[in-house]
Amino acid sequence: MNLFVAFLPLSFLIPFAVFDPVLQSTPQCDNVPSVLNQRSGSPHWVHQEHKDICRQWTFIHTWDDEANFITIPMSHMSPLVRPASESDIPDLWDSFKRSLGLVRLNVYEPLAWTFGKSMIVGDMWREKLRGKDDGMTGGELNFDEYSFRVRRQTLWLHCANGGLLYALLYMILASWHVGGDGLGGGLAFAALLGATIWSLHPTMVEVIGWPSANPYALCGLFNLLCANVFVWCRLWARRGNVTVVLGTFLVVLFYVAGVLSKSASISLPFGLLVLDLLFVYRRRTLGLNFADLPWLPLYVPLFGATVALLYATVVANQDGTSQSSDFIDHGNGTEGGRAFVSRFVKSTLTLAHFLRLFFFPVGLRAHYAINEGELEGGDRYAYLTYLPLVTVVSGLVAGRAKGARVDGVDRVDRVTIGLVALLLSSYVMAAGTMSRSQLCTWCNDDAMIKNSLAYDPGDWRMVDIYSEYLTRLGRNEEAEVYLRRTLDVLPGRTVKAVLGRAKSLVMMGNSGRACEMYEEAYRSGAEGTRIPLLLNNVALCGLRAGAEGKEVGLRLIEEGLGLETVQHHEKVMRRNLDLLREWGGEGDFVGSLMW
Repeated sequence: MNLFVAFLPLSFLIPFAVFDPVLQSTPQCDNVPSVLNQRSGSPHWVHQEHKDICRQWTFIHTWDDEANFITIPMSHMSPLVRPASESDIPDLWDSFKRSLGLVRLNVYEPLAWTFGKSMIVGDMWREKLRGKDDGMTGGELNFDEYSFRVRRQTLWLHCANGGLLYALLYMILASWHVGGDGLGGGLAFAALLGATIWSLHPTMVEVIGWPSANPYALCGLFNLLCANVFVWCRLWARRGNVTVVLGTFLVVLFYVAGVLSKSASISLPFGLLVLDLLFVYRRRTLGLNFADLPWLPLYVPLFGATVALLYATVVANQDGTSQSSDFIDHGNGTEGGRAFVSRFVKSTLTLAHFLRLFFFPVGLRAHYAINEGELEGGDRYAYLTYLPLVTVVSGLVAGRAKGARVDGVDRVDRVTIGLVALLLSSYVMAAGTMSRSQLCTWCNDDAMIKNSLAYDPGDWRMVDIYSEYLTRLGRNEEAEVYLRRTLDVLPGRTVKAVLGRAKSLVMMGNSGRACEMYEEAYRSGAEGTRIPLLLNNVALCGLRAGAEGKEVGLRLIEEGLGLETVQHHEKVMRRNLDLLREWGGEGDFVGSLMW
């Protein structure tokens, strides 16, 4: 226990010591290598170019940060709001109540909105109103300083998560250790090593470097608190004690808070149940058996909360898998079983992909493209052949572990322990070095996009957003290269894919061909074609023929307004509708296309 307490501060300080020197107000990336050369499509270590790009931390506007932090609804403390006094700035409770009714980008995470966004914006405006102008320019909020504070908050949460994971691992290892306290120091070191590998792993850098990933750190905090309280109650607290009742309440409370921070944690109770079953299997000496599992006092309220939160998550994401919101058609234009199997295979491959990245963290980037057709045909069933292999290998590993026990005592060669410790320590140091490099690829849009394209020049999503990004900056010659490339790499089956391809044509000045694509998709009557964006664009394209298209255009835009739920899209369509009503047919109609 003494070594456990001694190592506890290290679990916080090690990730802080690695990431904090880079995460300064001015990025310390001048001597940190990164892959930013995309000429040949193969990664190169480029120092000077990275130094020139990473001069300041900014929001990554092309990668959800614009919607998550800048153009958020005014009622939820948008940074675009200019409060006249401190009384106009909502407190945390008020922000949380407002966020309870907010769904953004098909996700529902009110706690993340409160702590990751409203709290930081509110604190910065209070500083301004009190005369502390750090982070303010010209009487307005400095968005770059705002993004730095979001990253700083995430780093502190990440360090706290490292400490909580260390405590959780120690309790689990201690519960499985039989035979005195001889390995107490070894257990503490093993727990510290495991927590450090997790907190310094290059795949975790995205959570710190990408402001929109802030909810994952907050979610991790509540999930680890939930797991720590759960393990303590199940293994160390006396049954029937008041502390157990309080612990059960805290387990449910932390779980709910975790899901309200990020809905991805909704399956946590199943993980806790599996952990509980492992305790029963490994530690019969504790007096635990299957009948002792706290079904009524713990699992009933826990899974009851799961059902309620699952309903809220499904409602928030009800449009997230339609053809109008997905570039990829997972069912080859069909509905039912084929699409479901393809999505199931995609989920399985995603898990396998992240397992590979954990053991071999090379080529890390913001997006890993799945191209249209990859999950179709009989090939997808070939992935099922991995299941017997995994089963056999797992059995061999379990059998080897069982054979290492003699008379109930674990016997491991001390030399083996030393070699394993040396190997893992070397891995931790290498991971820390790679993570520092990886953090700099998240400092702004340019660094993030170039890093991704260096590894995969054919990544259709990155090519698409880079073409928009260059156009926004006025770098039209460079933008045209990527706009033309989008026509080669973008998927083409779904309505969203059609809108994306047509957008590239419009930005290159070929609006005639774009209108043909809009009208063809509309006439097809396929799934997802009755969406506001397409209806708006078909209406405007019909006005090329003159005033005779006005009546149809009015009907289509009004139909789209009846379907629209996105505030910005509704505003654009209503402006188009007002302009069209006033238009008498003289000259060309000037409205706004949407994609």
